[in-house]
Amino acid sequence: DDFDSDEKRKDFLVKRASRFIRKLCRPGRDEVMGHLRSLCDSLVISTKFEPLPILKGLLPFLAYSCPFVIFSEHIEPLAECFDYLKMEKLAIQLQLTETWNREIKVAKNVTHPQMTMSATGGYILTGVKVNQVEVVVEKKGKYVGKGIGAIKGRKRKAPGAGDGGEKPKKKSN
Repeated sequence: DDFDSDEKRKDFLVKRASRFIRKLCRPGRDEVMGHLRSLCDSLVISTKFEPLPILKGLLPFLAYSCPFVIFSEHIEPLAECFDYLKMEKLAIQLQLTETWNREIKVAKNVTHPQMTMSATGGYILTGVKVNQVEVVVEKKGKYVGKGIGAIKGRKRKAPGAGDGGEKPKKKSN
């Protein structure tokens, strides 16, 4: 026997049983994919690895007009994500910002900022996912411009759609 007492054996068995319960209650792959297919209303990514492949894998599960946040200790991986989102026109309101974190040293009856601390706490990329539908924006019936996923406007009609593809004929006398 590896146990010195009944108490140690009981503690071991309780921990083992709780591990099995957690494992049995964990959602399966199909259940997780079902939740993801119903589209999420926000996305938060924080990784020490390259965030771009993670972003490419998870962004399709984010609903349109919903925010996302990506945290990284370094700016370069977020710059790659920023460029990807901008070039593919997948997001608007993109912001790449630096976080600032001040460590506080707490001793008995004394609290003050840590003197030897790094200048940054990491970087954050935020944005809002948009639909890749080209829209024509009009104001009071006049053409203003076109854009990707603009909030106001209407979907651009394909050439010849809805009118039979024919131009109106002039009346001849």
